[in-house]
Amino acid sequence: MKITEKMQKFLDEIVYPVNPNFKIKNKANKNGLYAFLSFFGKIFNPTIDEKYITIVAGDCWFPASYFDSNGNFREDHSESAIETLAHETLHEYDRKRITTFPYFLLYAFPQILAIFSLGAIGAIWNSWWLLCLLFLLFLVPIPAPGRAWSEIRGYRVNVMIGRLKNDMNIQGYIEWVADKQFCSSSYYFMFPFRGYVIRKLLETEYEKEDMYLKIKDWFLKNKN
Repeated sequence: MKITEKMQKFLDEIVYPVNPNFKIKNKANKNGLYAFLSFFGKIFNPTIDEKYITIVAGDCWFPASYFDSNGNFREDHSESAIETLAHETLHEYDRKRITTFPYFLLYAFPQILAIFSLGAIGAIWNSWWLLCLLFLLFLVPIPAPGRAWSEIRGYRVNVMIGRLKNDMNIQGYIEWVADKQFCSSSYYFMFPFRGYVIRKLLETEYEKEDMYLKIKDWFLKNKN
C-alpha cells in the first residue's frame, strides 16, 4: 500500500513514537479482531464499515473509499486522513498509557457486562443460573462514561486542528459532534448529555498536555 508523503511524515514523527507497530488497513479486507467487532458493531451502527475510521489495538481501519483501485491511499483524502490519524493517535497514546486490557474495559463499559449473561449456560445444572440473563440489560444504551472520556479526548484534537486552520465554525462543529457522535446511535448513545460534551470540547486548557502539544506543533510546522 502506498500512502502520501505527508501522511508518511505524520506517521514517522507523531504516530510511530507512540506505537511503532501502528498500521493503516483497508476495511475492504477486514480480518481478525476488527472483523469480529464489525460484525457486532453493525447491529448498532450499520455504516461502521463505510463511514467510520476505527482503531483496534494499533490497527487503523479506513473505509474502502479512502483507497484507489490498486489499494493505494487516495491523494484527495490525505489531509482529512491525517487529521483523523491525529485523533486516533490520541487514542493510541491513552491505550499505551493505561495498557490495552484496562483501556478496552474502560471503553466498552457498561455494555461489556452483558458477556456475563453467558453464565446462563449453567442452568443445565441449576436453574438459578438463568438469572445471568439479567446481564443482557446492559446491552441497552446506558451512558458509557469511559467511552465518552476517551472520545472527548479524541475530538479535542479535531477541535484544536480546526482552530489552527481558521476555516472551521468551531461552535457549529462541536455541536455537531455532540449531537451526532455522543447523543445518537453512531456511538450507541454513549453519553447523551449534550451540554456537558459541548463544554468539555470548548475548553482549551488540555492543549498544554504533552501529546496535544506535539500534535499541535506538527500541524503548525506542516501547514500547506
